[in-house]
Amino acid sequence: MSAPQTQELDDLIARLAQCRFGESHALVCDDALAAALLAALHVQQPGQAVVLDFRTSLLSNLRVWENLILPAWYHGHAELQVLEQRVLAALRPFKLDDEGIAALLDGLPAALSATRKQELVLLRTLVLAPRYVLVEPAWLRRVRQTPLGAELWQAIEATSVVLQLGEGAAPDLPVIGGKRPEQGQE
Repeated sequence: MSAPQTQELDDLIARLAQCRFGESHALVCDDALAAALLAALHVQQPGQAVVLDFRTSLLSNLRVWENLILPAWYHGHAELQVLEQRVLAALRPFKLDDEGIAALLDGLPAALSATRKQELVLLRTLVLAPRYVLVEPAWLRRVRQTPLGAELWQAIEATSVVLQLGEGAAPDLPVIGGKRPEQGQE
């Protein structure tokens, strides 16, 4: 990174530190700066930044419960018993009985629909409870199309600082990094 890019990254991290849970912002910058920001956050605050986009998924060789709990456990966010309680609490909106919960958690992601996988990615984000959630606006629009996805997203939004990435970010969001192109310019 050049000195100006490093300064831009440092300025962005300083602005992020001032953000409060429940706030949403647009991060309009090139992919290199977004990647550098994510890398810096992973170093400075391990496990406290999550990216949600069309590449985000569940690991197919792990059971659903492992996909939901292991990232938070790996980063030392809580003991397994606490994480299990978080998962069960986050599963309430799924409206499953005990057998349904057991079948879902013991299953493999390959058996699930794309929509269910996205909902579980949201649930995993709730369990991880990151400070920062960087989200691709097109992915977010798709997730919000289902009532369960919208409900899970609302819970994430209330407990994290949300950064919508790119020029597709909601136009009413304040810009925290970069700037929106002028109308008519691309």
